Amino acid sequence: MLTNHVILQAKKTEDENIVLPTKSTLSIKDIPGDVTREDIKSAILAVCESAKIAFIDFDKGSVEATIRLSEQDSAATVRTPRESRRGR
Repeated sequence: MLTNHVILQAKKTEDENIVLPTKSTLSIKDIPGDVTREDIKSAILAVCESAKIAFIDFDKGSVEATIRLSEQDSAATVRTPRESRRGR
């Protein structure tokens, strides 16, 4: 489901198809049951203060979340130090 924020930021091509920024989606797994959407947002911003979060697809109690960032190629800038050491 697209939020108004994402729709407004999406660029329309000549044929009026919505084009979302590429390489701007993060997937998180193995989330503890007491984590909230705000906890996820805070954790992302703690790792990358400049991250511009368009939306977070997450229901409390779920073990997975999908985060869409607003800018093209921005997912690579949100990495934990552990991921950076592994070369991901």
